[in-house]
Amino acid sequence: MAFGTVKSWEQIGAEHARILGDDAGWENFRRTIASRYFTDAKYSEDDLRFAWDFLARRGARISETDFAEGNPLRIVIDGKIITQDLLNSASELHSMERVIDFSKIESFVEIGGGYGRMALMVCQRYPHIRYTIVDVPPASEISRKFLAGKFEVASITPAELESLDQADVFYSSSVMSELDRKFVTNYFQLIDRKGTYFYLKDWKTGHHLNDLPRTKELVLRGLNKVSTILRGRPSRRVTKMIDAYRISEDNYPRHGWQELLHEDCEDVTGYSPSTNRVTGDQGFFEVVYKIRR
Repeated sequence: MAFGTVKSWEQIGAEHARILGDDAGWENFRRTIASRYFTDAKYSEDDLRFAWDFLARRGARISETDFAEGNPLRIVIDGKIITQDLLNSASELHSMERVIDFSKIESFVEIGGGYGRMALMVCQRYPHIRYTIVDVPPASEISRKFLAGKFEVASITPAELESLDQADVFYSSSVMSELDRKFVTNYFQLIDRKGTYFYLKDWKTGHHLNDLPRTKELVLRGLNKVSTILRGRPSRRVTKMIDAYRISEDNYPRHGWQELLHEDCEDVTGYSPSTNRVTGDQGFFEVVYKIRR
């Protein structure tokens, strides 16, 4: 079973490696490469306080701390370092805790771990859990370096997933929509065989055009450009043909899994409360599946 990446990941990985190799690249990586994911480069300290209050009122526990390594935008509350990444992780974990009893969870596998933001949260709150990150370079090297000396976290490549034992929780945040459909299908099949619960958070409509041949993409985009010139808007029919290659909230593979939770989640991720500015057109959704009944 193949688990691959897309060309855009290879390109951004090379760019991240270059940034990290610059002077002070590691010392400032939470303001550079990390801001290309969930971290909003325009977030302010006021936004952090607003989001912290919002999540606290929602009932999310935020007793953990982030670290100053990488120089993230941060504030300190009750002696704890609070960052946007920490709040995103707290929000996601709160959703999982609503339907999963983590006192009974022994293993947690994250697909696409980045530098380890969720690992920081889970390992502090539930030190009994065996945590595994599945990722590719340079992200895998970044997470190993960042988590070293803090928590014991295993790191494996996608190719090593087949040898993985059963996992109580699989977790994926803003990864699946960027993969070609064949890889998404393979991940879901593996999770169906090895998982008990699966938390998925992603764009309601993905940006990546899964498996769309380059020539066909250029033709369709050209037709839309002509339609815009002649009619003042893209062709609905052509747009529908393009969108058929996108993974969206309603067309992920399903295996008869039970949905324990399924909600929109635009509250913190990509949201700048002080300016009421939402990034992205569609926002995110999150769902928790129970695979084994």
